[in-house]
Amino acid sequence: MKKCRKCRSTGATESTRYCHECGSELVDEDEQFIRGIGNGFLTQADWVCIAESINGQRDPPPERYHTRLDEKMRHSLTDFAILYHWEDFDPSSAFKSMARSKDGPTDDEITEAVIIVKSFALLYRGLGRWAYELVTGFAIETIEELSADDVNVTITISSSETVQQGGHTSRE
Repeated sequence: MKKCRKCRSTGATESTRYCHECGSELVDEDEQFIRGIGNGFLTQADWVCIAESINGQRDPPPERYHTRLDEKMRHSLTDFAILYHWEDFDPSSAFKSMARSKDGPTDDEITEAVIIVKSFALLYRGLGRWAYELVTGFAIETIEELSADDVNVTITISSSETVQQGGHTSRE
């Protein structure tokens, strides 16, 4: 179901693009949530184009669009590398850890964890397994407290379902 971000009206059908009450653009709840937490290098037009392409509402964008996104991603990754060298910057608040309460993590903490995991999955998909393991190994070597001998990096793909039990994740 779609909900208007401006007047909070609900009840619009999935195919409706604009609110019948105020005329604002309608987005489904998942897309609205993502728009609320995402404010990176993608523009509002990018969000609409990509979401509509994912949902099958528009043809995939042309190759030059992908080239522009590739360039934006490379620039963003370079920004991360620059921040790595800035000793006064502490990235820990940007990468919040899961709470270790007896009741388990909150929905917001799970969402943050999923975003981080999907970012790693995008890197894995873009690099391939061998290159991803190599890059991860290099990253570990750059951390002064660790060496490549301290950590063994491997990726195992399993079709089993991950189940969360009491704040711990296990494989069944």
